[in-house]
Amino acid sequence: MVTDLYDRQTRIRNWSQDKLTNTRVSIIGAGALGTSAAVQMTSMGFGKISIFDFDVVENHNLNRQFLFFDSIGKHKSISLAAKLHFINENIEVIPYTTKIDETTIGIVKDSDIIIDCLDNWPSRMLINRFCVENKIPFVHGGMNGFTGQVQAYLPNQTPCLACGAIPKDKKQSNVCDADPAIITTSFVIGGLMVQEAVKIILFPDHVLQGMLIYNGLRNIMSVIKTKRKAACKVCSEKKRRKFKPKKRKRGRKS
Repeated sequence: MVTDLYDRQTRIRNWSQDKLTNTRVSIIGAGALGTSAAVQMTSMGFGKISIFDFDVVENHNLNRQFLFFDSIGKHKSISLAAKLHFINENIEVIPYTTKIDETTIGIVKDSDIIIDCLDNWPSRMLINRFCVENKIPFVHGGMNGFTGQVQAYLPNQTPCLACGAIPKDKKQSNVCDADPAIITTSFVIGGLMVQEAVKIILFPDHVLQGMLIYNGLRNIMSVIKTKRKAACKVCSEKKRRKFKPKKRKRGRKS
């Protein structure tokens, strides 16, 4: 029975499984972090989960993206959605092979919360701007070897991702081929991201204030306090506006 499935977590004081069941989640990126976050959100009973990833499974993915063991050459989003349905058939999981960019990002506008599991800063900042301008809560996560980071955003309450320090290599389009990765870090960061998502929906007064930094090699976890910048190019009152996806350019007729 569904009631039995969630029994232990519903014993937490002030827990509302109905709120999770009615939550629409968009997980953008089905790599190591996306896989970890998706499995946990599925197990906890988030009612509708959309998975966005245009990439296909390669052999080097398997030691971190553990659910793709039988999916070499297949789309990650489709393979992951099938596995999630097997884990919990009581929820709705929808795969998308759409690449999220300026022209397509409007597809996530009906989300109650967005989980940013992307691997590059331009795409992260696109998600950040979209969420700020459309007042959608989101959770950002990133990892590099034994280290990782997590930040949560609540509209008009917490600093956005652009309020903090952005790496100098933010223009780098893809960091996957360059940065080291380890499955244990993806489990830790993925778990912390889902925990923040739960708090956004059920316990908003306890949402992370700032960016959480995890160092697994030194066994250190700390939070860097950040403040909303009055001059932030994204979330300041002067800069904030309704996001409109760009129109795709049509090719010339021959």
